[in-house]
Amino acid sequence: MKAIIHIGMPKAGSTTIQECLWANRDTLLENGVVYSRMRQGQTPNREIWYAALLLSGADLGARTYRSRFGRHNPDEIAGVVEQYANHLDETAKRDDLRLYVASSEHLYHLERDGAIEALDRFLHARFDEVHYVAYLRCREDFLLSRYSQHLRSGGTLQFDQYLDEQLTDDFAAPVDRWVKAVGADRITLRLLEPDALTGGDLVTDFLTLLNVPPTKMVQVPRQNEAFSAKAAVIARAVNEELSRDGANQMARRAILRHVRISGQSDPRLTLNQDQRDRICAATSDANEKLRLAFFPDRDFLFTPRGDGQASSLANTDLPDEATARTLATDLIAKLRSGQILTAKGHPARLRNLANKGGGRMRKTGGERNTIRDAQ
Repeated sequence: MKAIIHIGMPKAGSTTIQECLWANRDTLLENGVVYSRMRQGQTPNREIWYAALLLSGADLGARTYRSRFGRHNPDEIAGVVEQYANHLDETAKRDDLRLYVASSEHLYHLERDGAIEALDRFLHARFDEVHYVAYLRCREDFLLSRYSQHLRSGGTLQFDQYLDEQLTDDFAAPVDRWVKAVGADRITLRLLEPDALTGGDLVTDFLTLLNVPPTKMVQVPRQNEAFSAKAAVIARAVNEELSRDGANQMARRAILRHVRISGQSDPRLTLNQDQRDRICAATSDANEKLRLAFFPDRDFLFTPRGDGQASSLANTDLPDEATARTLATDLIAKLRSGQILTAKGHPARLRNLANKGGGRMRKTGGERNTIRDAQ
């Protein structure tokens, strides 16, 4: 049996792929493909990430096990990996299956020495062939999408501040790590560009790699929709107000969902020319390196994003900070009165957390480094 493992690059349609696979798992089985999730309520296929770290001999420490894995000690992680190994052993024995598929965004972050190689050996012990797939997204689109994620997570940075933090990230480095570990011939890189995707569609493209016809698949809605330009300004103000109130995450999610849906018809979040130039300057070398290595027939790795796009971030019609704060305060009042509901239609209570200073506890630099080292 063959295995195809999707390395979920951030903000490159990974959630859409995972939700499509899960919604259509019965149809996939009819086509000889198995997609499963061992542990519901967690990031899909987190068990494959556990295996990579545990089998690489990582000694991560109790704090990292709690903060990163939601587990208390290595024995709990080892138990999950053992269950996963047994599950794969049984899967590989089935005559009615031709392909095992998994998808995890955690694989993108595997930086610990030997982790990728350990995972590859683990999979090769069970499957005749193991192949890896990753989708790359234009950095301009990626950063806009990730900024929306920053806001959904309670972030309060203005976009230019956020951009300053993100431009130091070398997005070609994860590709280099995987190529060095398993070889370029066992990695398929795809571009999240309409002219590079089969049928111009991400799901169709991925299903084609699985040799599964997309025609009978249940369509899933788009995942993690971005904020409009106006909604982004309001969302940032909401986060600032809620951080002072110590609001819980359910309340935050309910208000931000309301803000996003209310702004669906507004102009989308885009870049002004200065922001675009900064991103291009920071990413041009990595783009060219990847183009030469994997897409030599393309003139550009990604289709250039021209000046024709509206620069909504610079739009003078957007609310100023004072107006945004007023709108945020009004939304919080509506939430308190039960006018804003959760995605499941329930009232969201604005409870104060134990840390009265507000919102989520910030990790110290030492904690962040410990977690990063664990990856």
